[in-house]
Amino acid sequence: MGRNKYRIAAGIGFASILALGACDSGDEVTEHVGDELPTPAETPEEADPGGGVDEAGGVAFGFTDLEVEAVLAEGGDFYASYEEERDDVTAEYQNAAEEVDVEGNDAWDAIEPAIQELEIDPEMTDEEVLAAVAEAFGIDGAYESLSVSVTYEDGTEEEYEAEL
Repeated sequence: MGRNKYRIAAGIGFASILALGACDSGDEVTEHVGDELPTPAETPEEADPGGGVDEAGGVAFGFTDLEVEAVLAEGGDFYASYEEERDDVTAEYQNAAEEVDVEGNDAWDAIEPAIQELEIDPEMTDEEVLAAVAEAFGIDGAYESLSVSVTYEDGTEEEYEAEL
């Protein structure tokens, strides 16, 4: 009986290790986000194990949350999401036309050029924001409907919608 107890405990321990190893970071971006490459940390206290952004709080891009949804003219849906919360960044990207559905670092790699190019602010008209977003993501003139939700760095939340 005593040997079986140790075998069961070892089996449970091994199963726990396998289960924890199978977990991933999901849609969390773990690579660096921003214009500048991070400088190496001098001390463990300076290290940022989650990647993070150059400047938290929307300063890097002018917004902390961006969600783009479109029904593409050629069929299928388009979805891109960027959310920055303190030093944590999450990203998702789905494009039925390109048969892409990724999250986390892969999504960031797909949407980073558009996010870097995108220059929007709450003072712009709805038409200007929608045109800038569609151009940055390469879907200008290629959608039937477009919906954009943005939280700007000052906390202003805006919704923009268009149909062609």
